[in-house]
Amino acid sequence: MPNINQMSLNKKLDIDFSNGLRSILRQDPDVIMIGEIRDEETASMAVRASITGHKVYSTIHCKSAREVYIRLENMGIKPYLLSDALVGIISQRLVKILCDDCKKIDDENSVNGKILYKKCGCKMCNYSGYAGRQIISSVHFLQDNSEKRMMDLYKDSKYLSNENMKKDLEELLLQGKISNSDYIEFIEGERLNE
Repeated sequence: MPNINQMSLNKKLDIDFSNGLRSILRQDPDVIMIGEIRDEETASMAVRASITGHKVYSTIHCKSAREVYIRLENMGIKPYLLSDALVGIISQRLVKILCDDCKKIDDENSVNGKILYKKCGCKMCNYSGYAGRQIISSVHFLQDNSEKRMMDLYKDSKYLSNENMKKDLEELLLQGKISNSDYIEFIEGERLNE
């Protein structure tokens, strides 16, 4: 693709995330995509690139958007730098969708009189009971007053929570796309109540 430079990592040539990012910054890019922030040096370089006016996109393995902030802080990034560097955080998961050809009414469960479904299994879904996946997400745009909000992160449990993701999951349940047991397992396993 024109106007896109990609750099492969190579430990033998001493090109890791942080060295690669340092090299990319010398090229004066408009946008930087970092596959994953795994260590303190990469986190520091990503924040530095963001503060100097570059758009930086990356991934970091966390259960919620609020954990992104906490994880970066634990990697040694100062809160005042994070409030300048972070513009938004997206937390997402993939949810298994019930097979329309074989799902059955769940006689044991309902929500406000709404019919719920459970998985069964048929030839169309290879007897798994599922036919694909769907994304649920929680998108957080951090505004200009984010520095104060970041300081209140530990006091305000709703700030950067997975509440929207939980609403998406509830909607899928009520639409008959996921089962009640999968809903409960997902809520507990992914800690969406936090």
